[in-house]
Amino acid sequence: MESARIRGVATDEELKWALTYDGYERFSRDMSAYYELLRPAMSAYEASGRVPEWCGVDLLRAWAFYRQREHHNLGHGPMALDWDDVLDAIRRHPAATNADVPPSRFPYLTGEWAVRLRSELEAPYWSKLLEFVESDRRSHEVFPTPDRTFRAFELTPYEKVRVVILGQDPYPTPDDADGLAFSVSNPASKTPDTLKNIFKELASDIGVATPASNSLEGWASQGVLLLNTALTLRAGSDEDHAVHRRWRWNRQGWNTFTNAVISAITEKDKRVVFILWGNDARRKATLIDRDRHDVIEQVHPSPLSAYKGFFGSRPFSQANDLLRDAGRGTIDWAQTS
Repeated sequence: MESARIRGVATDEELKWALTYDGYERFSRDMSAYYELLRPAMSAYEASGRVPEWCGVDLLRAWAFYRQREHHNLGHGPMALDWDDVLDAIRRHPAATNADVPPSRFPYLTGEWAVRLRSELEAPYWSKLLEFVESDRRSHEVFPTPDRTFRAFELTPYEKVRVVILGQDPYPTPDDADGLAFSVSNPASKTPDTLKNIFKELASDIGVATPASNSLEGWASQGVLLLNTALTLRAGSDEDHAVHRRWRWNRQGWNTFTNAVISAITEKDKRVVFILWGNDARRKATLIDRDRHDVIEQVHPSPLSAYKGFFGSRPFSQANDLLRDAGRGTIDWAQTS
């Protein structure tokens, strides 16, 4: 058997998952014979550094099973180079069932987001950032709650992104921030002034009556990624509000992560419309490939700046015109929740 290059380690959950494949029953306990079955795919990977597109889910699962057994027989050393790529290929495969998909190393990001942002999620700063946020939650009120911090990625999968609306920070009022930029899911909350301004422009732009709900989940479900440049915020004074946005470890923090998100989206072949509201959001314009995507920049819809150019900017009709021209359909902006 050929010896594969070495990459790293597998998690215990991944190794246990690989054993759920009934490889011995279906094929052979002879690992040499098993290898012969997999050799064409493995050889293609060795030549190109990519998992062949012709691999079906069953073959990919057999491949992962083989690597797990090899790892066990070699004494639990580092995994073969192809391990992560094979698992990612299964995660992306349209025929993969929930039982086929390997466990995520990053429970807060799944699917294509976890694949596209792997280098960020494995970078040293990322664990430091999460440790900081967790520590700050123990001594301060931090928004949104942990289960909602990555909600934008849960409701808008990478492959469905058609529009990105980028803001700054989560809402600073208790129970308002719900993990989607500008959205408020709590029916007991008052409509924030910023969201009132968004709804005013929505009515002026395309004639949509003020929605009954402050939730923007309906936009998220249509492929509108509602993202802030910082995903968490400490309650309190203006200085408190800026703490998470400014936090750095080796000059890296939330801004580094959301830069990576924008860069990952700009790699998409299909056109995406980026709506950047406010200075923090507009600084990310340089990350966007304008030959492939469209950018709408304006001041923030906050009461402090909305009258300086947000009102009358018509972002919703502009976005739909650009999507329509690109053959990407349109967003039903009236469907907010």
